[in-house]
Amino acid sequence: NLLQQGANYGWPVVTLGKDYSGARISPFSTYPGMTGPIVDWTPSIAPSSMIYYSHGRFPMLANTLIVTSLKAKALYAVRAVSNEYISTKIFEGPGERLRDIALDH
Repeated sequence: NLLQQGANYGWPVVTLGKDYSGARISPFSTYPGMTGPIVDWTPSIAPSSMIYYSHGRFPMLANTLIVTSLKAKALYAVRAVSNEYISTKIFEGPGERLRDIALDH
């Protein structure tokens, strides 16, 4: 979510996710007066760490939020495209969970 003062993000009334058992948590994926997510990872990728990349060494990643994931074992890029945020898998991890990311200046 892109946090905004006074916004109601709906949990647990609204959710796009499911319980670990596969059962629905809520019958509502939207609800009047509640703000939806700008990016949805359902099923969860288990995001673990993120950085905002704004350097020039890798131009294709400029102005991108880079997210590591535990469950998906992959690295994701989230970027703004035409007033939307798009998540793209950059690469699969080495078969291990990706916990942290750091930027070496």
